[in-house]
Amino acid sequence: MIVSNFSEKTLTIIDNGIGMTKENIVKYIGVVACSGTKEFKSQFPLDSDIFLFGESGTGFYTAFKVADKIQVITKHKDDDAYMFECTNLNSYTLRPYDGEEEIGRGTRVILHLIPSKRSLLAPFMLAESLDSHFFHIDYPILIETLWNDDNDKMIQHLKYMKTHVWSSDFDTLTEKECNKLYEEISMDQNSHILVRHIKYDDASISFDALIYVPKKNPHFCTWNIGEYNVHFIWRGLKIPKRKERLLPPYMDFVLVVVNVDTALLNANRTDLQGHLRQKIGEVLTDKILCVFSEIAQDPEMFDSFHRQYYKNIEYGVLSDPKNCQKLLRLMGFYTLKNPGKAIQMRGYVDQMEPDQKEIYYLVEDDLKLISNSPLLEHLRKRDYDVILIEGGIRQEIFGMIKSYENMELMDVNKVTQDPENIPAEDYSKIWGEYWFMCEKIKEVLGDKIVDLKISHVPLDVPCCISTTKEGADGIVNKTLMVNHKDPIINCLKELINKMENPDIFWKNIVTLLYSTAVIRSGNILENCRVLSKLMFKLVNKYLED
Repeated sequence: MIVSNFSEKTLTIIDNGIGMTKENIVKYIGVVACSGTKEFKSQFPLDSDIFLFGESGTGFYTAFKVADKIQVITKHKDDDAYMFECTNLNSYTLRPYDGEEEIGRGTRVILHLIPSKRSLLAPFMLAESLDSHFFHIDYPILIETLWNDDNDKMIQHLKYMKTHVWSSDFDTLTEKECNKLYEEISMDQNSHILVRHIKYDDASISFDALIYVPKKNPHFCTWNIGEYNVHFIWRGLKIPKRKERLLPPYMDFVLVVVNVDTALLNANRTDLQGHLRQKIGEVLTDKILCVFSEIAQDPEMFDSFHRQYYKNIEYGVLSDPKNCQKLLRLMGFYTLKNPGKAIQMRGYVDQMEPDQKEIYYLVEDDLKLISNSPLLEHLRKRDYDVILIEGGIRQEIFGMIKSYENMELMDVNKVTQDPENIPAEDYSKIWGEYWFMCEKIKEVLGDKIVDLKISHVPLDVPCCISTTKEGADGIVNKTLMVNHKDPIINCLKELINKMENPDIFWKNIVTLLYSTAVIRSGNILENCRVLSKLMFKLVNKYLED
């Protein structure tokens, strides 16, 4: 039992073991650097490779790191109860225990905490300390918190994993034991998508590890600092974590248990050798990516994985240039041919038409509207699939990556605007015929568009809107794409060319065409009142005629 007393600022550790006689106290506690562990080893022919904690004999006095006074009350079955008390390493007092509370067999150590360490009284701080140093204990430890002088109590049971699981070779663990290990470490009651046991052995380092991919985003990945998702174990004992990051941030949801060899530890067996942590982190990163690739091979597992962790993968593509192509394969996309279920990039490539040389994608803010974009018509006619992307981080990813497996990533908006992307008629000839109309249309629309271009891809409408986003604020720039083969556009051209000073009639036609194109593209119309008035006039004129 561990008792934290807030009013007295003490932390008391209590056991019901064999206790100590007066002679034991003088011999083992009253003398610095007297090791009972070393004496124990000398009495038995133990394997020379066996390491036991406590051989230095200074463990008890490390309590002065957190306390300015230590009291020990102990009773052995063959002796009376005694109280040992010290405030420094130079002297101590030892007397028969005369307190009011009856003491049974066992020992209690009372630490009077220094001000800077009184946060240890908090139950969650105690729990974290126990988790770090005593996770291998195979029986419950009771925490009792005394809040005030009236001894109001809060009792909490902490249960720990059975020793044989922690100390066993990972090869021998059953599926049930692997699941139990995950549950105890992660405090996550949900199961995991996949667990894999990996081994690594080269000239400089050797270890094995269990890699867990949780089914749901676990609580520990939100901490976002240090090694909270990587646990090092040596001979059944947990090695304290550091605040230095071991895995990339986008892998924070993965839980890893690493079983390390003695050769990887420092002299006092409390930490890994500094230069080895980075090496282990690099190896684990590669192994975890292999586990992700395995998940991607199973449609059911990938669907669950993608729904939970697609944001992590997207962040990884942007932040990890070394592995961005591997991570890109793990992203799921909706496409024209697969609007209801996300497919991987590899799946898109496998479904490409034989004559298709590029990967096409279209960026819009609303996936429900994007599939109806007139910009897609020429690709539909060629039976090409198009990746549909909502604006944001994915647009940034595709703008950065540029290619996948030597195939260029083509933005449909830019394909429509750029005459070099798709063969077309001689541009100068077409522009010479339509330039006057285009200039007049730009005068009417003003700053509603950034440019007007003749489309070099087949359109089934007179005109459409092609959009691009620029800057951190995602400002939408609209370009009006005109279909020079459409009869409405050709009639409009003739009308404008015949009029030296075009009247309000054709200006209204331009406004109607632009407004219709904006709505068709899924964009927000700047002024709906203007469009509605024009539509009512058009209906009225039709009815009058």
